[in-house]
Amino acid sequence: RLEGYTGADIAGLCREATDYPYLREIETGKEQVLDKQDMQRALDIAKSSVTPEIMERFHRFAKTRGMNL
Repeated sequence: RLEGYTGADIAGLCREATDYPYLREIETGKEQVLDKQDMQRALDIAKSSVTPEIMERFHRFAKTRGMNL
């Protein structure tokens, strides 16, 4: 599900996801935990920065180096 996401993209996704339990905690006054739904909401917002064209270039480069991806 994260193909095309860089390490920085994934870090941003995680930061985005942690906002949701924090906001719920403010609303309820009760400690909240990060859950799968929070990660899904963040994934719906955070898009990958690597385009399909860039991925294709990477795969062609890897193939010229004998790398199997």
